Amino acid sequence: MSLCFPLPILRAAIAFGSAIAVGSAVTDAAPGPLALTHVLREVAEQHPQVRAAQALADAEREKIARASAWDDPVAGVEFMRRDTLRPLRSDETEFSLSQKLPLTAQRPQRAALAKAEAAAAASRVPAQLSPLLIRATDAFYRLARARDLLDLTRRNDEILARAVAAMQERLADGAGDVTGVLLAETERVRLQEPVIALHREAAEAANTLNTLRGLPSETAIGALDSASDPAGAPLGSFADLRDQALAHRPELRAAEAQVTAAERATDLTRAWLPDPEVTVRARHLRGRRDPISEYDTALSISLPWLNREKYRAATREAQRRRDAAALDAVALRAQTLADLHDAWTRHEAAARSVALFRDRLAPLAERSLTAALTGLDSGKSGILELISAQKNLREVRNALVDAQAERSRALAIIGAMTGRNFFNSP
Repeated sequence: MSLCFPLPILRAAIAFGSAIAVGSAVTDAAPGPLALTHVLREVAEQHPQVRAAQALADAEREKIARASAWDDPVAGVEFMRRDTLRPLRSDETEFSLSQKLPLTAQRPQRAALAKAEAAAAASRVPAQLSPLLIRATDAFYRLARARDLLDLTRRNDEILARAVAAMQERLADGAGDVTGVLLAETERVRLQEPVIALHREAAEAANTLNTLRGLPSETAIGALDSASDPAGAPLGSFADLRDQALAHRPELRAAEAQVTAAERATDLTRAWLPDPEVTVRARHLRGRRDPISEYDTALSISLPWLNREKYRAATREAQRRRDAAALDAVALRAQTLADLHDAWTRHEAAARSVALFRDRLAPLAERSLTAALTGLDSGKSGILELISAQKNLREVRNALVDAQAERSRALAIIGAMTGRNFFNSP
């Protein structure tokens, strides 16, 4: 079984997030079996949550230009009247233009905060995508598992049907046993019991896949390319995985980006020195020929020193928010290590189970079934031996596919946290 995770997909989500049309994912008629890489790519490009996160990241990035810009100049005109109430008559007309000059640290700090918030929003895109990729991987292998077990049930039923036909021919010749026919028919009926649950599991997994891929839930899913085995991709030591998870887990990087944004917000509250404002006023006196009879200039600033507690409170608020963001990152870092250790433990146990059932028990069960069929054909064994061999093979195959699915789920979590690619696909 196979797995892909997830750095190229995360980059694809960031690069293509808002540019892909929703309807373009309905391409399940592509030639060849459906590979997990194709599924994950569709989820990254089409899922509304990822595209919404990308749109928000794009919106936050636009704030950088706004934060870096100067304040808008302010223009005004004033009409002054003496000894008259006529609205269209004035003795003096004064024009004014004022502009704040960004000489203090306020403008650079605003730009730094906007950049940090844009980076935090961008980091939330892969953080939003990561659990969706895990769900898609799990649904992919649940569907593969259900189809594998349904195929095994179908083949067992065909074997029993051939055995029943052979025994009925012997009965017609007077050399058979009706008890064996009844046992075989009873076993065929029992084989149908898990079929209902397997069909339901396959339908649920297919519905999840279609939903994540942005397809109608009733879209038929063709053959799956689940033959590749990720066991050949070495995980490395747990210490290496731990370092990779702490460096690459999308949720942790988003939390750290939020801490950085909170630090920039704290820096902005400390940049409370006001920018000066320059004003130029020009007057035209009625009766004068010159367009500008006289002009004045002014320099003004606000006085934050008279309200220091207001700015101190803003700084304390920003510091508390920064502390809260830092504590969230610390908690997520500890949870990352716990989740990674749990996934590592599950993977190791599942990998050992896969090796046991695939390399030792499954071949023995296959040979036992072959021997039972040969014995039934030659008359050296009966239907009970065949039923017992089939049951043993079903149990081994059930355990094998369950272990493979568990290993794939664990690899999905490990891959999501470390940015590793465990899927060897051409």
